[in-house]
Amino acid sequence: MAFASVGTLGSTSLGDQNQTAVSLTTATTNAVAGNLVVVCVAVDNHTTGADGDEGAVSSVTDSASNTYTKAKEFANTQATLQGGAVISIWYSVLTSNLSTGGTITANYTNNSSRDDSCICAHVFSFSGTVALDGAGATLASDAFADTGSPFTFPSLDYTTSGTPRLRIRGFAREYGGTLTGTATSGWTQLAPLVHSSTTAANSQMSMYSEFKISSSTTDASAPTASASIASSDFASAHIAFYEVTKSLIWSQHDILTPFLVR
Repeated sequence: MAFASVGTLGSTSLGDQNQTAVSLTTATTNAVAGNLVVVCVAVDNHTTGADGDEGAVSSVTDSASNTYTKAKEFANTQATLQGGAVISIWYSVLTSNLSTGGTITANYTNNSSRDDSCICAHVFSFSGTVALDGAGATLASDAFADTGSPFTFPSLDYTTSGTPRLRIRGFAREYGGTLTGTATSGWTQLAPLVHSSTTAANSQMSMYSEFKISSSTTDASAPTASASIASSDFASAHIAFYEVTKSLIWSQHDILTPFLVR
């Protein structure tokens, strides 16, 4: 069985200052043991140095005590405290069921810098064992704007080592409002674009994420917007998962056992 989408677990945003965490409550989809859950988080940056992984999200937890692993985090810092944005992508192969009404929480470091954030989660089924294909790709888009129709968000591709792959692309945008995103052709939204609700637009955080079960080693993500995109800073990440099946991980014992004399 190849990767398949089970459904969206939910999304939410938080405009409070000095956040220690952001949480969502699973609303319509049950995730069962053995499923893959992917979580995307967007938040204000703390680091004022070079773009990269600043460790904004220290951990992701859920109400069923599953273990989550960081797939990719990227900060577009703008060399200014809270001047840019962070996108952080985490995942878990569930060992316990996560039913509707459960919670998923992203926990933050440097809490005094985390004033706006968004979170979403999606669940997938698969067979075998899941693994990340390489390090993924990142992109910092500074003062990006698009006022010509169609209004296209910054494009980001990642060359994988093979196919098929479950591709995940997410971006954080330091700008608010109710801008609606439409998935790249052939891709599907992980969850609707969400944004925090503080008053100043340039202090808000928006997030968009999408996925594709791809049969190509290159497959760019370039979602469109329903209106012109005002100048704003973006932090993007594009990762890919693949399935490792039993046939690919035969051990010496597996090979020799049929020939052993008992």
